Amino acid sequence: MDLQGMPAMVMTAVVCLIILAVGTFAFMVTSNEIGVDETQVQQFTVSDSTVAKKCSLDLMPASITLVQKYDGFTWQTVSSSYYSVDGNVVTVQPGGMS
Repeated sequence: MDLQGMPAMVMTAVVCLIILAVGTFAFMVTSNEIGVDETQVQQFTVSDSTVAKKCSLDLMPASITLVQKYDGFTWQTVSSSYYSVDGNVVTVQPGGMS
């Protein structure tokens, strides 16, 4: 077995592993910063269901697909006629919370 070429092979393997680790790290940081998830869920509490609730979202949504309310037992979908979206603020009317 020829041991003269061994240091070059070891260095090549080490450099390849370092490049793989840096690439993986860069991908993880980028995907976490950009937010690969297409679905974002936020919950808000309602203290008075007779007054419209304005909910400021953390991110600007491309669209709102679902608004739900919790009645103490199950989650129920709120009709789109009871909420409106203006930028990153979702306003739910009292009829959608009762």
